[in-house]
Amino acid sequence: MKKSTVSILETVQKKGNREIKRSVEFYNLLAVENSIFFCSGLIYQTRLIVVAHLQVASQYLLIKGNHWGMGVVEKNFF
Repeated sequence: MKKSTVSILETVQKKGNREIKRSVEFYNLLAVENSIFFCSGLIYQTRLIVVAHLQVASQYLLIKGNHWGMGVVEKNFF
């Protein structure tokens, strides 16, 4: 199965009104709802909700992940 790369910015830490962000690459196996994805690095927050642009298929995904670096696609926006 071909992997599609998703690059996003996720918030690592909040200090007052300032947010520290870093880039995380997700490797999405299936761009459909409830599909599993894996990321290349650790996510430091226990829960993560982001909107990511799936560049290969030009889709917008709402994904939820955890600090183990895996999660599910919540919604698929075409």
